[in-house]
Amino acid sequence: MTVLTALNGRIPASSLALIERGQSLRFDFAASWHRMEAAGMPRGCLRSGYRDLALQAVLVLAGQTVARAGTSYHGEGTAADVDEPARTWIRAHGATYGVAKDHVRAEPWHMEFDPARDQHIPAPTPPTVTIKPAPLTTNVQEDDMLLLRDNTTGAVLLLSGGRTSAVLGQDYAAYQSAGVHAVGLSHEGFLQASKTFA
Repeated sequence: MTVLTALNGRIPASSLALIERGQSLRFDFAASWHRMEAAGMPRGCLRSGYRDLALQAVLVLAGQTVARAGTSYHGEGTAADVDEPARTWIRAHGATYGVAKDHVRAEPWHMEFDPARDQHIPAPTPPTVTIKPAPLTTNVQEDDMLLLRDNTTGAVLLLSGGRTSAVLGQDYAAYQSAGVHAVGLSHEGFLQASKTFA
């Protein structure tokens, strides 16, 4: 079960992935979401995903029936308000992906993600490269950059000038189009790279 944390509504952008319609989810939920889409869940049905404190507070002030800021699973990036026909698909198949109707019974569109219940997480793969710190350089070009992709979660970092930064969906494709090479890493290798080149 996902628990509420002190980061509720303050999740760093580097821990979120843009899904659709301007909505983001936490990386592990986003990976599960994409696996559900690959398995046949209809696309374009995510109405609301992650909400920061300010958005949640605005919804409360607007009189919407939502949890107060800092107490919503939307603030953890693990809740999604889902439109039909994806909602019906999730009810039928989502439990094995860790996604189910849970805490908010009065809202049939509200689904929550529990990573411990996701049975479709790919088995970890051994690292495909050995990471060594690169010397810092001030003149960075495409051939000085490398995209590091977590084979487990799908998260992507850009390694440039000896530092990493998070890369979101459309930026990943743009970097690849520009000739920046991508390397797949195990989850452990990805975490090590993000620490080494922070």
